[in-house]
Amino acid sequence: MLARYDDPRTLFYLDPPYDQTEGYGIDFGRSDYVAMAEQLATIRGQFILSINATDFIRETFAAFAIEEIATTWTLGARNVATQQRVTELIICNR
Repeated sequence: MLARYDDPRTLFYLDPPYDQTEGYGIDFGRSDYVAMAEQLATIRGQFILSINATDFIRETFAAFAIEEIATTWTLGARNVATQQRVTELIICNR
């Protein structure tokens, strides 16, 4: 899909299912992250990817610029919200 829109003037924003999560009902395994990293290494445009911070993700996308961002996830269930401090990664090629 990226190849269809790839151009030096293109900016892709990617927000895939997070590593080691349910993926919102979407089957997205580790081989999909590897394939994504390989494809992103070949594009002519720019990309920004946001994802949770795991060792696997850091290794898979190590060829790119990675910035850690501290944030808070709010998880809610039946009117009860809990907050969890987490580290997310912003990954880009430029």
